[in-house]
Amino acid sequence: MNDDQFFKICVDLEPISDGRWPPSSAEWLWCKHVGDDLYRVDNVPIFARAIAVDDVVRARVENDHLEFIEVVAIGGHSTFRVYLFTKGTSLEDEPNLLLWRQLADLGCTYEGYAALPIFAIDVPSREVLNTVKSILVDGENEGIWDYDEGVVRS
Repeated sequence: MNDDQFFKICVDLEPISDGRWPPSSAEWLWCKHVGDDLYRVDNVPIFARAIAVDDVVRARVENDHLEFIEVVAIGGHSTFRVYLFTKGTSLEDEPNLLLWRQLADLGCTYEGYAALPIFAIDVPSREVLNTVKSILVDGENEGIWDYDEGVVRS
């Protein structure tokens, strides 16, 4: 393996409550190989809990693909999921844009799930965590979205 290469790692997802959520049994995360069986997470997990951008994870080859084993080092990022109630298919559509710009100004990025209006927001540092939570609560109070925590590193 070349250490400059990216790989997809399969993270099995546990069904919640009635088994209809999440909408998939696994999530594939882009990761950069950092040595031996270790990989640094490079994209925002949408459904996987307890994993965030920049975490170092252990994976093993199983059935011709890499399978997640565990997080071995946390990278300091946090992840929130936003479920849009408003019209629009992006956090950058009105009326989501005003709140999204506030999050982007704090260094947040996001990834979406094409089939549903769900977005995973990466919070790059602990220093902005309280401000991000406040913005997410504002959006929830305004009826723009609901949100939950994928992983919070405070």
